[in-house]
Amino acid sequence: MHDDDAYYVQMAEAWLICDLAVFNPDIVLAWLEKTHLKYNVTGKAVQKILDSFRISEEYKLAFKALRPYLKAQ
Repeated sequence: MHDDDAYYVQMAEAWLICDLAVFNPDIVLAWLEKTHLKYNVTGKAVQKILDSFRISEEYKLAFKALRPYLKAQ
């Protein structure tokens, strides 16, 4: 993935990150901590994860806690 200014590209990347988090939340959480994507993508991805019914509340809290770190990058 790379940073792209196109809105629909950002949304597609956010949806992909969310779908990957459904099946591998630990891997996605670790990847988000290291990624250099802009907050436009990572913030949308976290929001999609928080809106998902397929991700546990425990993981949602972990992703939500990661949001300030991602915003500060």
